[in-house]
Amino acid sequence: MLKHIIESTLKYIENQNKTERKKIGQFFTSKETARYMASLFDVTKLRNNSSVNILDPGAGSGILSAALIERLENECITRKVYITCYENNPNIIPILTKNLEFIKKKNHA
Repeated sequence: MLKHIIESTLKYIENQNKTERKKIGQFFTSKETARYMASLFDVTKLRNNSSVNILDPGAGSGILSAALIERLENECITRKVYITCYENNPNIIPILTKNLEFIKKKNHA
């Protein structure tokens, strides 16, 4: 799942002007960093919960959310995950939307 999100993000980056991205402070998290950050969450208290809510402020393309969901999935932590994403750059929102739809579809299969 995370691999797909990273690939779609890299396609987006290739089509964006680096100077403009730097100007608005748009930087994307690498796969390794996203997995590391997801590993920092204390998920031990979630093991008996049927659902979990995630807030992703500055969601970008959804890399951090995907890494955390992937971890929860791999560790069989919870059955349902609800994500609330905030992003203020309208250029990335279509990518974020597609990535969230991909995550949802993959996890309902």
